[in-house]
Amino acid sequence: MGDVAAQLFHSYLPASEAFLHVLLSGLRRFVPEILAWNIENGDRFPARRVLQLSVCRLTPRWAARQVWRCAGIDRELEQALSRCRARLLHAHFGDCAVRALGARKRIPLVSSFYGRDITVLPRDPAWRRRYRRLFSRGDLFLAEGPAMAERMETAGAPPERIRIQRLGVEIPLLPRRAAREEVVVLFCARLTEKKGFPYALRAFAKAAGGDPRLRLRVIAGGDEAAIEEARRTAGDLGVGERVSVERFVPYGLLWDALADADLFLHPSVTARDGDGEGGAPTVLMMASASGLPVVSSRHADIPQVVRDGVTGFLLPERDVDGLAQSIGALARDPALRRGMGGAGRAHIEAEFDVRKVAAALEDLYHDLAGAS
Repeated sequence: MGDVAAQLFHSYLPASEAFLHVLLSGLRRFVPEILAWNIENGDRFPARRVLQLSVCRLTPRWAARQVWRCAGIDRELEQALSRCRARLLHAHFGDCAVRALGARKRIPLVSSFYGRDITVLPRDPAWRRRYRRLFSRGDLFLAEGPAMAERMETAGAPPERIRIQRLGVEIPLLPRRAAREEVVVLFCARLTEKKGFPYALRAFAKAAGGDPRLRLRVIAGGDEAAIEEARRTAGDLGVGERVSVERFVPYGLLWDALADADLFLHPSVTARDGDGEGGAPTVLMMASASGLPVVSSRHADIPQVVRDGVTGFLLPERDVDGLAQSIGALARDPALRRGMGGAGRAHIEAEFDVRKVAAALEDLYHDLAGAS
């Protein structure tokens, strides 16, 4: 049995965080033990054991700041770490790492940041104080790419303890797409402001006006009201019959959707409250790994995943005309789609293969656990 690296989450929802599925299955020297306050779909994802911690009621004052107020929660987490004989605790999201500080005792604490925890929370004076404590006591702080690392350093993380730790994806077999007349554009994301869906839809409508073959498939996360609003907006733009909007599909079916598409669209933006991707959406890596060219934005660490002009096109945030032109160029030129898609797959194989990512993470764990 390998050493245990306990993984701490607010919510263990691997269906919406596909990289956890492949990353945890890729760990070999360290056996992952999952600790979380909320668990869904745990039976579908590999881990030695998934332990649900007590769910604590939020008081209104603290709920707005996403902090738990619950007597004994530190003791419960400490006991859970002792029972599984963890040699290292990896907390996912900065606010979760803050919660772990009082419980991890003598084992190393690794903190991963992903988005809102580094783009929005440091604007709050109370969170700046909490992060100062985390940055002074935590052992290692992981960023998906250089843009996120810079944000973390600005928030106060000591640069000598920041490491770039890429997220990874599986590299699938490439099924042959059936020849057809229509060109399918795929958009897959939660319908939150930072995902840029309104700009994606407007750009598609503009491109579709000059190409009757274009179709847009939207796989969306969000409540029913948001999904209905997306359908209404497509109708208002005159492309309602050429746009399908459906709810999130399971991880395996998402690969099928990627295999059935011709190009991938995901123009992330900085939201009005400052929220952003932090790093780069995992689904962009999946799209390139499946051989799709990507149309996205120069936002956060997306340029690390999508190489502009090589594996896809990157536009300024909210550039509807530029997005539409890029969609149109790819729709008109199958050879361009094949060339960019092949280059994208090669880039993901070289830099984001989950086997390499997991090995690099294990090396970090080994260094810290050995030092402790």
